[in-house]
Amino acid sequence: MRRQYSLSLSSKGRITLPAAVRRQLGIAPGSVVEWRREGDRLLLFPVSSPSGAPRRGAAKLETLKHEQP
Repeated sequence: MRRQYSLSLSSKGRITLPAAVRRQLGIAPGSVVEWRREGDRLLLFPVSSPSGAPRRGAAKLETLKHEQP
């Protein structure tokens, strides 16, 4: 299921990901997130958990699903 969220950009260029998105992808303070630009879109990819462990299992699979067009 795809949901669309609106985010506001702060004066420092920061965004806040909705709590539901963070929970779904296992993103917590200290997590590493990479991004990629495709045309006029930005794609975010969780890379590691706060412990530094690489993404695995269901969270990684969910991330990969979002990479598909």
